[in-house]
Amino acid sequence: MLGGELIVTVDGTEVNRLTTRDAFGEIAAIDWGRDFSYGRTATVTATTPTRLLAIPGAALRELMLDAPSIDAAIRQTAYDRMHRVADPT
Repeated sequence: MLGGELIVTVDGTEVNRLTTRDAFGEIAAIDWGRDFSYGRTATVTATTPTRLLAIPGAALRELMLDAPSIDAAIRQTAYDRMHRVADPT
């Protein structure tokens, strides 16, 4: 995200806030491929005017293949978020 603020909710409960330089969508990008025909794990809503940078899935997958450290960081973020959603305590 280039600017603004977003809230992340699961089943109507706020679980996170995102601000400048945060990212989202990594779970969809790495685990479910291109068709996005599955249920989402969370809802992301802008609470202020927001500027986003979208990275096409194919470009992200190529980057992850070419840069193992980026791949590891994205996968770790996805893992952490999935476990936070599964156990919000």
